[in-house]
Amino acid sequence: DTATGVFQGKFHVERNAQHTDASMRHDALLLSPRAHIRAKPELEIYADDVACAHGNTLGAFDENVLFYMRSRGLNEAQASRLMAQAFIASVFEDYHQDETAPDMLTHINAWLATYL
Repeated sequence: DTATGVFQGKFHVERNAQHTDASMRHDALLLSPRAHIRAKPELEIYADDVACAHGNTLGAFDENVLFYMRSRGLNEAQASRLMAQAFIASVFEDYHQDETAPDMLTHINAWLATYL
């Protein structure tokens, strides 16, 4: 309820590392108004011919989306769980070949049912 998350990621591309292609992404979902995230994605690039990107998003549930889902018959807990599941499932989009991803999602869904 009062957790603080910290993310600091950095790409350091040396001068002789031409043709580097890298991207960094950090997304955080705040489940409590008392939770905090401190994020600092960085790029330090000394080469000329690179393709590097970084991004960061953080936030809480969108109240308009929660209202919409509740107007369609879900209670607040169900709507919150569904939004959290969608957020977490997006992490696994690139791991469709990974055999452990379904097991991890099952454990995450059980946790969400307990805490949301």
